[in-house]
Amino acid sequence: MPQHDPLGTALSQAMQQGRFAQALQQANRQLKKPGPHPYALWQLAAQAAEKLHDIPQAERLWRMAITAPDQQGQALVGLGELLEEAQRLPEAHTAFRTALGFNPHLGSAHHGLGRLLEGAGELQAALQCYQQAVTLEGGLNSARFRLGRLWQRLGEPQQAKQAFAEILSQHPHFYLARLHLAECQQRLGEAQQAEQNYLLVIQQQASLPEAHNQLANLYTDQRHFAQAIHHYQAAIELRPSVAMFHYNLGYVYLLQNDHATAAQHYSNAYRLDPQLGGALGSMILCDMMLCRWDRLEAHIAGVKALLGGERAQHAPPLVPFITTYLPQIGAALQRQAGAQFTQLSFGAIMAQPPLAAAHRPRATGSPLRIGYLSADFRNHAISRLAIGVLEGHDRRQFTLTAFAIGPDTDDAMRQRVKQAVHHFHLIGHLDDAAAARFIAAQEIDILVDMMGYTTHARPGILAHRPAPVQVSWLGYPGGMGDRRLADYLVGDPINTPAHEAHLHAEWLAIMPHCYQPNPRTLACDPTPSRQEAGLPPQGVVFGSFNQSYKITPQIVALWSRLLHAVEHGVLWLLDPDLPAAVEHLQAHFAAHGIAKQRVIFAPRLSMAAHMGRLPLVDVALDTFPYTSHTTASDALWSGVPLVAWRGETFASRVSTCLAINMGMQELVVEDGEHYLALAQALAHDPQRRAALRDRLRQTREHAPLYDAPLFTTHLEHLYQQMWRNHSHGQHRLIDGSGATLDQPIARP
Repeated sequence: MPQHDPLGTALSQAMQQGRFAQALQQANRQLKKPGPHPYALWQLAAQAAEKLHDIPQAERLWRMAITAPDQQGQALVGLGELLEEAQRLPEAHTAFRTALGFNPHLGSAHHGLGRLLEGAGELQAALQCYQQAVTLEGGLNSARFRLGRLWQRLGEPQQAKQAFAEILSQHPHFYLARLHLAECQQRLGEAQQAEQNYLLVIQQQASLPEAHNQLANLYTDQRHFAQAIHHYQAAIELRPSVAMFHYNLGYVYLLQNDHATAAQHYSNAYRLDPQLGGALGSMILCDMMLCRWDRLEAHIAGVKALLGGERAQHAPPLVPFITTYLPQIGAALQRQAGAQFTQLSFGAIMAQPPLAAAHRPRATGSPLRIGYLSADFRNHAISRLAIGVLEGHDRRQFTLTAFAIGPDTDDAMRQRVKQAVHHFHLIGHLDDAAAARFIAAQEIDILVDMMGYTTHARPGILAHRPAPVQVSWLGYPGGMGDRRLADYLVGDPINTPAHEAHLHAEWLAIMPHCYQPNPRTLACDPTPSRQEAGLPPQGVVFGSFNQSYKITPQIVALWSRLLHAVEHGVLWLLDPDLPAAVEHLQAHFAAHGIAKQRVIFAPRLSMAAHMGRLPLVDVALDTFPYTSHTTASDALWSGVPLVAWRGETFASRVSTCLAINMGMQELVVEDGEHYLALAQALAHDPQRRAALRDRLRQTREHAPLYDAPLFTTHLEHLYQQMWRNHSHGQHRLIDGSGATLDQPIARP
């Protein structure tokens, strides 16, 4: 309506003053008069009806506004927005589409259509709509804000940063845009700029808890724990009902090894939001590290509810690694944990086209380009296992690139890895999208992830698909949960038999002996005396140098029965390096009637010193359901007989696989009673133990388990077959020799 129109001025003033009923009454009175009526009058009346929540009348008025000359598109946008608000989404979609038919240059119509497409999961189409909206209407910052948020959702902080910066160039007090700009800067490693913007948002909006939370996240990344705690607490004081604030505060304490305090904050988060799977998982981790089991059964029930569909979960979801050491969680639920985690964490990314071309041509006879992705190219158990493979690859047939995503160390193992590969790249400072683009630019044929869901893992990189073929190997005893992250899982006939392929999302690539490589020789210090090692002069020594989170009530009960049955026997455990865990374990054993001096905690030593003391162990004892892995191979290498407990999951079969590959089938049991009986029998039969030691030492010299060159050859066969499968456009299960089955395996 023209500004000089008295009615228009009166109606506008009524709307501005919140007198919507009066404005609607006056507008309707005018609209009942013979027309035609200007579009602005229909628009004002419809908006007044919307303010009064009179949806039927608002819809009628917008539909009448469509009859106004030359304004059909604008009226249809108004109608579409009304229908969108009323959740009549198909009709809203039609309205926005029809508006663009009248006027393809309506930025607001592109914006509305983008919102609907994003809500439907059509993210690329939504992205194009938002981009078109801001191109057509540069001042349409609501569309630009959504564009930035969608770029964030797609894991593209650089693009999102640009969108938010453009908003702030026009509206510097748009604090939500500044908050998200700071988030992007944080993701991009621009810590100083991010901190400045967070502080500016807090200055502008002191009561905004999200700003305190995000600033605390930044301080957490920088290990400025006191500042992080201060701002998390500020966020909680402002809005104590937000579970994520408690969850994040728990993480700060976890990083400081204060598991008890961390568990309390995770418990608060889970109480506020039982669908927050990450809070439950982190609480379980803390409790298991501390050997605190008073709520273990409740934890197990909670995990089953989340994974079994009784209770939906949302991000951050339960980390799948938790399920590998939690009792009563079988392989099917472990696969479900991976599937839920990937969808909740990377669903938007996985819905996009992969970075790597599906079928990239390679010159005939050119070496396969293998990329290894790990945070553990340093003095770490994984590198100690894998270094022989990296050094043993046939450099005529394979070009090796290592992508390091973990701590930037420069120890002796890091130097060996650098010398073993053709190219070594530090990419830990890059966000997932940038790291994936960097890997894709190297034109890697097969990317081998050595992390899974362990500490410092970056599965988000895999979700972008930077390589045509992606593989999960060694670092994690299980699958990733979705073939978008890994096409193949490298296993073996014991841990991942072909008839259990349905328990894994990935195609199985089965090594002939064991998925785990081991060196034939290890640095080993001289064996100390029992007294020097803190052991009594006499009595059978049972040893289990596993991490505390692997120890369960069932295991402690069995160990206690064993100690009761073997007079003067002692149990030698690895010191958890957590005083509370030691106290809890001592209390658990005391409850079973075991004297404190019969459970001895071994200090953490260098690897050579640890290998030197291992021969003092008479019988190595497995944990369950997460069995001994490198702990087992170290014991067997040292000639120590291991009582291995075989279960139904990858993590519960590794010790069995290692024992069988050393010819020790007689040391494998499948339940607790046989575990106890075998350990007791070995304790009472020193001649049998001596014979087993001799066999282990002799077998070590020729067993495939400790033959890294042979292992490397078999692994290379798998890689070559993976690439052949890819070249033919069809992945399929690969058996131990590298040959595929005649027909693809049907997958559920």
